[in-house]
Amino acid sequence: MSMDKDKPMLQHETIRRLQKDYLVRIGEPLDKVIPGTGVKPASQIKRLEAQIKQAMDELGKVTEEEMLVQADSSGDSRGKAMADLEKRRGELTDRISSLEKQLLEAELLELGEANMTALMA
Repeated sequence: MSMDKDKPMLQHETIRRLQKDYLVRIGEPLDKVIPGTGVKPASQIKRLEAQIKQAMDELGKVTEEEMLVQADSSGDSRGKAMADLEKRRGELTDRISSLEKQLLEAELLELGEANMTALMA
């Protein structure tokens, strides 16, 4: 694609697809014209909820492994295994909190869009 300021863009280079059925003709990138990621908030919320559930399940498995390691007391290997599991637990906890924050933002975005459509109706 030629995005030079000197040359006018060809007609076929200015067409962008918004959704399945909508084509628009613009002269600049679509993300500058329409803000956002292009993902529907409801879809993003479902995806984030699934990721949180998966991370929590994994955190449960790590906790289970920690309990098994504590039950098996074999000196040095126990300490190293516990350190690895604690590190993994910390990573998962951070990931879960990050995903929950993203979920809250997506829910607020969806709520804002719902309020905007209610105002326009």
